[in-house]
Amino acid sequence: MKHLPIAFVALAMLIACNNEKKTDDKMSGDNKDGKKESSSVTYPYTPRYSSQFSMGKDENAQNLLMVWKAWDNNKLNDAKPYFADTVEMFLADNTHMKLPVDSFLAAGNSMRAAYPQLHSELDAWLPLHATEKNEDWVLIWGVEIRTDKNGVTDSSGLHEVWRVNKDGKFDQFFQYEQKLMPPPPAPKNK
Repeated sequence: MKHLPIAFVALAMLIACNNEKKTDDKMSGDNKDGKKESSSVTYPYTPRYSSQFSMGKDENAQNLLMVWKAWDNNKLNDAKPYFADTVEMFLADNTHMKLPVDSFLAAGNSMRAAYPQLHSELDAWLPLHATEKNEDWVLIWGVEIRTDKNGVTDSSGLHEVWRVNKDGKFDQFFQYEQKLMPPPPAPKNK
């Protein structure tokens, strides 16, 4: 899985850390006496967003998996309940759009229509909570294998970062893509 290390590099970049020496408010683990101890780390960079994350809600990850499954099944409209009234997307091809949810779904359906066959294989997902910002995110890594209308199959390693708003809806996401060469074989019909 050549794309997996890139996904972890992207995660590390997202969770970049502060360049000032500081002590974490969270406990780092048990010492030999069974008591919690905190750690102190000096970081060489200051994050543009945050360096303070904790585990997020599993429900947010489950909702994102439902969105990916709707995409795979060419039923993106079924995922409408998971989206906010307005969705902002930053796609891997440098497309940036901020659209009302119905327009967002129409654009997504148009993109998906180019591929009569498509399925995803997921490597990992991770719900996070940015404690300093009080925002929730879900990170997801996987491979998308697609066959176009001409029968040409290709695939990409994908890493996406989805923001969850205060109402528990996705309102923004960032997509990063690596073309995989050669693409893995298409799944065989059972």
